[in-house]
Amino acid sequence: MSTNSVSISSHGPQAITVMKNASMLGAGLLIASFGSGPLSLERNVQ
Repeated sequence: MSTNSVSISSHGPQAITVMKNASMLGAGLLIASFGSGPLSLERNVQ
């Protein structure tokens, strides 16, 4: 076995965090570009 081998299990939590952050960034960009639509807080304000 090589001395530079790294266990995949040690990178698992970091990979999950990166994917979570990417998905949250994507959702934020979608909301920023299309607006909140029917979930808007100002829909009942007249």
